Amino acid sequence: RGDLPSARIRLASLTTMATQQAVYEGTRLYVPTLKFELGLRSRNTTDVNSALAELESAQKIAGYQPTCALRFRQAEMATALGQTDSAAAMLSSILKHACRPQPNQDYLVATTRLRLAGILLGTGQKAEAAALLRDFKALWPKADDWLTLVTQAKVLGKLIRD
Repeated sequence: RGDLPSARIRLASLTTMATQQAVYEGTRLYVPTLKFELGLRSRNTTDVNSALAELESAQKIAGYQPTCALRFRQAEMATALGQTDSAAAMLSSILKHACRPQPNQDYLVATTRLRLAGILLGTGQKAEAAALLRDFKALWPKADDWLTLVTQAKVLGKLIRD
């Protein structure tokens, strides 16, 4: 969140820290994640692809599938480029457990369900979108109403009913 120039300054300072061997585990993933977000917001596909490659390299474990977080970011990029079929396929792969889970997997799966429901609704597949929304509500029955995901689910529910 925040303005693009401030984020670019933060990225530059983190990159400097990393090159000065002041790297800690969080910075190893934080820098490419920030690069990804900046590239996505500025619609710079070169930066986004570079950041995705860095993330993949940082999280790669020989013989294992890519992380679900990486797949989610790839889906975000595909969505930004208007490649909804590709984005839907990547999001579906997360729901089918065709990626390596992360510590925040429950939240990622919930977000994935909502994003995929939005894509399906946009392509006229209301029944499939409604099913994903029902699954979301079943998995998060006691979620606080003020959470962004719950608000998004309510908006999607209204759009599906209309």
